[in-house]
Amino acid sequence: MRLADRLRFMQDRVLTLPVVGISVALPVAVTILSFASHHASVLRYLLPAMLPICAAAIWFRNRSAYFGFLLAVWFFIPFLRRLVDYSAGPVDPNPMLLAPYLTTLAVPLLRIRTFLAAPIARVLPFVLCYVGIGIGLATGLFSYQATSVVHDCLNWITPVAFAAFLTLEGPREYSSSLQKWFPLLLVLCAVYTLLQFAFVFPWDIAWLVSLDAPSQGATDPFTLRAFGLLNSAGTAAFVLAAGSLFILNLRRWWRLPAFFLTVLALLTTQVRAGWLVLAIGVLVSFCKSPKAIGAAVGILAVLGMSLSILGLQKSNQNISDRLSSFEHPGDDDSANGRMVGYQAAWDDLQVHPLGRGLGVPEDLFDIQGSFSLLDSAPIHLLATFGWIGGAAYCCGFLLLLVPILRGLAFSDDRTFLVTAIPAVSLTCVFLFGSITVALSGFLIWSFLPPSLVSLGEGAPEKLPVLVRASEPLRGFR
Repeated sequence: MRLADRLRFMQDRVLTLPVVGISVALPVAVTILSFASHHASVLRYLLPAMLPICAAAIWFRNRSAYFGFLLAVWFFIPFLRRLVDYSAGPVDPNPMLLAPYLTTLAVPLLRIRTFLAAPIARVLPFVLCYVGIGIGLATGLFSYQATSVVHDCLNWITPVAFAAFLTLEGPREYSSSLQKWFPLLLVLCAVYTLLQFAFVFPWDIAWLVSLDAPSQGATDPFTLRAFGLLNSAGTAAFVLAAGSLFILNLRRWWRLPAFFLTVLALLTTQVRAGWLVLAIGVLVSFCKSPKAIGAAVGILAVLGMSLSILGLQKSNQNISDRLSSFEHPGDDDSANGRMVGYQAAWDDLQVHPLGRGLGVPEDLFDIQGSFSLLDSAPIHLLATFGWIGGAAYCCGFLLLLVPILRGLAFSDDRTFLVTAIPAVSLTCVFLFGSITVALSGFLIWSFLPPSLVSLGEGAPEKLPVLVRASEPLRGFR
């Protein structure tokens, strides 16, 4: 390295450390001071304004730190929201919930020129999704309040925009950053989930009472449907299931203990769709690498026996009841309520073929008190975007997913499998949960670009035969 290059490298490093350090420390310090001074309510407005600026500053100095910072915001903001509500009283709608979306969109908006200048073949999947979201936006503005429409729009468009940004800017860096930061955040979330299940902290009780959501279960220890750091048991289950599969396919010495911890936390959510994600992913992982995954399958067997030996099924009948419901789904009240909701949604779609638009209430088809739009991705999609918008969104998503499904048939590349298997497993339960919104949507969309990059690098000689030079994939090769 020449002297000039070495000096430039040292100068860049000297500037990077303070910028990243200040950008991370500033929101932490403001949060601590706000609680210490009994003015926690200001965080509802300070964090959504401050975090996007901090994220942009980190991006321009250290991309790995930026991705870690972004993941931390998604995990911790719902938890901080509950603490603020417990300290200052609940507020609905809560501006603090905008923080993850605004933080995620900050850098993609700054780099929007890159997207506009990209060849249409490379960004076609995202353009199709934007068309579908645009139809929902136009319909929703005539039917619902602007605040509801804007929040719902952010919920749908943020994962797509971030995936488009990754496709053009840094899918390889994001993949390596995921392996560094995602397992750490998952373990923290799993530990808090288990503690929450056993003790049920007062701020979580206060939030559930204000939420008035019977589906979350009772607020007593060992009966609560745990949701950890996140906003709901459903989101927590999908994140923990995808994270368990992510950890399972890593080649790290600590993966089996971490896998055991996250699976145990997943059980406490009592969300059967999340359990199905785990089962599908473990099966695919075992088929791809029987020797490496065999130990994890053994852990699951030991965990199942431990539930009986330790008497957990007696102290928490809810988990055992939900496990046994797989044998007789027709006798399950939740499943029957969903069938009624499906029928009501189908009938409504005949009357509103363009959908209800963004901002549609989640309980629109809640006939028996056990169905939400978040309980089914197709219903949520069609009720929001209608036939035309839903078809456009699905086509965009499938243009990215189908090459990954084909790649699972021949690729054994570990970098590919670590993101592809969680993404495919989440997609397999689309009938039982809205997987493309909230944190689960952020994860599944952000897993797609690095999976495609790894697929193109891992088996380039087989790729043209299986994918037939798919246009959205051509830019990755």
